[in-house]
Amino acid sequence: MNVILDITPTDGHRLVMQTSPGWVASMTDFWVTGGGMVVVETTMVGYEGYDTSKVPEYVRARNACQFANSIDEWVTLMDTENNGGYANMWLIGDIKTGEIADYEQGLIYQDLKKKTDGWFFGDNAPDDPRIRNVESSDTGYNDVRQQTGARRVRWPQLLGQYEGRIDAEIGQTMLGDTFDPYLGYINPSSRTICSHYDVDPMYYVSDPNAVWNVPFYPAGSVDGKVTTAAAAEEMTMWAIFGGADGAPFDADGFLRLHPQWNWQEGYLYSRPSQPWAEFPGE
Repeated sequence: MNVILDITPTDGHRLVMQTSPGWVASMTDFWVTGGGMVVVETTMVGYEGYDTSKVPEYVRARNACQFANSIDEWVTLMDTENNGGYANMWLIGDIKTGEIADYEQGLIYQDLKKKTDGWFFGDNAPDDPRIRNVESSDTGYNDVRQQTGARRVRWPQLLGQYEGRIDAEIGQTMLGDTFDPYLGYINPSSRTICSHYDVDPMYYVSDPNAVWNVPFYPAGSVDGKVTTAAAAEEMTMWAIFGGADGAPFDADGFLRLHPQWNWQEGYLYSRPSQPWAEFPGE
């Protein structure tokens, strides 16, 4: 997913998105659109609803971003033939009006919040209690030992700290944050916003059966993207490939230290430290 794609469709709005070669949708869901919309999401963990007769998320997201001119239009298009698969907490901004939204889309329940001042954040655990308790399981919502509960604590701390002066540079700083809210100090781990499962011995997990709650799991922050209202007007963003904090990942060194993952040799790639890069619009 190391491609920033800039396309102008025959119909609808120009789209700038993070994606992978060959895709005509973002797939990582980071969009800046010619309709004045900025869109990103975090996937809702433990979500279980799915309707195989309806339309996949990536088709609906591409359609909504290509044709919507407002938050309400975007939500309406995203809801059309919703199949529940890849259910997300969507963060949406309309740079024309200064309005932002938090849209949680389940198959049965949906929840839309909007405001023109302040902030929203995503942490993979739905806030709507209907979605969290009826349509999901094991969200880690209240558990600061889990990545979801920990980031649900840390994001408001950071956003409150920088409130009123958040710009692209501070956005990059927040995405690279490695403060562990469970232990109370800087400690790159699965619980930090810039997650580092690969260095986490998992001493503190509460659910040993969860898929990623395995010591030194080769996963975590693999990229970061930031834009601002002013930059989005120019269809511009900043991005980094690799850990958002710039920490390198050396696959060979990792496999020497943790040979239990040696079956991934040849498939697990290094991500050297790289700077944030600006992708200017034209």
